[in-house]
Amino acid sequence: MSNTSTAADDDRGLINRAIEKVSASCGLSWDDVHCIIIANGGIGGNVELQFIELIEHLTVLVGSSRVAQSDWLKTTNLDLGQTPLSLIKASGGVGHVRDYLAGQRHRC
Repeated sequence: MSNTSTAADDDRGLINRAIEKVSASCGLSWDDVHCIIIANGGIGGNVELQFIELIEHLTVLVGSSRVAQSDWLKTTNLDLGQTPLSLIKASGGVGHVRDYLAGQRHRC
């Protein structure tokens, strides 16, 4: 058995570490993140990068406070019609919330 890793393995490890870091920064559990990724197309798709971008946009808008990010995700958003956390746990929700945050970010 070889101990060499492929570029794909290295990329997967980098993405997993990034997801762990950004999810911890906003108070999401690994179970929450797993649910979000599976609901939005599964592992290995574009959803992981969309999730990282979502959290990056959120950080710019509300700051790096774990409490502020968690509160934003769990509070009903009138523009979105529900809590952002509920929306990102549904199919297509990560992209929708990411795009919403990007739009809000560009308004500032």
